[in-house]
Formats: sequence, C-alpha cells, structure tokens
Amino acid sequence: NRLDSITLHKHQQIEQNIYSAFSQGSASRRRGAPTLYVLPVAVHIIHNNGAENISDAQVTQAIIYINQAYANVGYYDSTTGVNTQIQFCLAKQNPQGLLSTGITRVQSTPTDLDMSTQDLQMKNLSRWNPLCYANIYVVKEICDQGSCSVAGYAYFPSSHGSPIDGLV
Repeated sequence: NRLDSITLHKHQQIEQNIYSAFSQGSASRRRGAPTLYVLPVAVHIIHNNGAENISDAQVTQAIIYINQAYANVGYYDSTTGVNTQIQFCLAKQNPQGLLSTGITRVQSTPTDLDMSTQDLQMKNLSRWNPLCYANIYVVKEICDQGSCSVAGYAYFPSSHGSPIDGLV
C-alpha cells in the first residue's frame, strides 16, 4: 500500500534524524557539559468524577518518576542504562501564554477508552499544540478489541504534530 510505504519512509527518516542528533550530541558531550533537553508537558485528565480524576500531587509524582527513568537514577538505575539528558516538566504556560499548572481536567463519559475507535475523539476533548507540548492523557481504563489490559500507548514519532500525537 502506497500510504503505508510513505508512513514507513517518514518514520525511518525521523528515526535517522534522531540518531544523527544524538550521535552528534555524544561527540559534543565529550568536549563539554551535556545538553539537557526539557520538554513541557500538558497532562489532560479525562474523568467522570471517579477515581481516574487523580490529584495534582499524583501527576507531579509521575513526572518525577519519568524523569528518574530517563536519567537512569533511583529505582530506575540500570547498569546498562544511560542518562538520556531528557527531562519533562509540567508546562508553566498554556497555549494562550497564561500561567498554568500544565494539568487540565475534562469531565466526559469515555473514560473507559477503546483505543481503536475512541482515541481521536478523546484527544479532541483537550489538546495543546503537539509541536510545543508533550500531551499526556489519563483515563480510567484502556481497552483494545475487547481486552481492557492495555497499560498505555503512544504512536510512532511519525505522528508528531498530528491530531493523534500524544501519550495515553
């Protein structure tokens, strides 16, 4: 299929660009201090006033955990891992430039998400520009083809900037 071929090519091109950037970054790290990349995060909590409406403290703790994992420290320290020099922080400003916690809450009924059929509908409820923010969505449960055992998902880097961009 021509569309699959184009998507595969775009994905391979993005992967090559990432590899090249990190390869060049490795050489510069040997010469001086490593470059730290900080990504602003918008966490969108899709809830129906249930337990899925997690607290700001839980979101903040999750950001701490992901930063530890990407830095290869603490619980996530692995003898084979490396510090990626990538960190995540809750956005301090919303897309309109107003002060923000980086956390949005949307009351909606599709909190038991069927990822095959409801992904875009759910992301359309709340999205910050994916070219400027990493969008993370929290729902009660993720299902796929009748099985509700999905822990989380994201699309390949080739979806960057598109309506489906984001982590669930």
